[in-house]
Amino acid sequence: MDISTTELTRRVKRIPGARNLRDLGGYPTADGRKVRWGVVYRAGTPAEIPEHAHSEIAALGLACIVDMRSNRERLHEGYHPKLLKDLEYWYREYDFSEGDMIEMLRNPASCAEDARRMMKQVYRDLPYEQTEALKALFAKVRAGRIPLLVNCSAGKDRTGTAAALLLSALGVPRETIVEDYALSERLHDPADSFLGIDPTGPLAFLVNVAPDVWRAVMGSPAEYLEEMFATLERKHGSVDNYCREMLGLDGAGLFDVRAALLEPAT
Repeated sequence: MDISTTELTRRVKRIPGARNLRDLGGYPTADGRKVRWGVVYRAGTPAEIPEHAHSEIAALGLACIVDMRSNRERLHEGYHPKLLKDLEYWYREYDFSEGDMIEMLRNPASCAEDARRMMKQVYRDLPYEQTEALKALFAKVRAGRIPLLVNCSAGKDRTGTAAALLLSALGVPRETIVEDYALSERLHDPADSFLGIDPTGPLAFLVNVAPDVWRAVMGSPAEYLEEMFATLERKHGSVDNYCREMLGLDGAGLFDVRAALLEPAT
């Protein structure tokens, strides 16, 4: 599937300050159905969304946010309280994530190849590091807490893992899932930091990270997501088995998720 410019316009929510905010709707499934538009969104940090754009976020009609970020990330780049009013906000208390870009770059890799190896290991680990958040995501969908938004900081690693597993559970073909993942790189130049680095601030060390290392860490090449899928298939036999064994998504759960997020069969 090739995501057209017309579809991209509908998929990407260009709200001021919103990082990598996208609708997961419209993707076809193997049984001929489609993911409903306007029920699940994926995004990065909310910290730069100005108050004048809050109404555009409200217009999404969110019932729930699943925030996959660590304590440090939420503390320094939290949601404005007005954005959380009247909706359910899920997060968990934890101190470090392999998907936390700042921590990963604190001791920058010596070259891009080192960074790519590091990122492949991240993708092998994320489905297990983020099991609790992934369980919460599926549970909220089953409970009807939609429209729902899932986010991390860059909106492409932890969130990318969550989106990929959700789309897989819905029966979206692998090549389409990988293409959705790759949109992060299509929308944001991975050679550029999205962090707005202050050269006099505590994150000044990031100014010296080489562009090719930034590109390797911030990119969304197919090989990263494929590493995740290969790991789950090697350890569990299939992605469906991982979802059942690690996330508790049994047959009834899968039915509920598909009923909530897929258009009715015609």
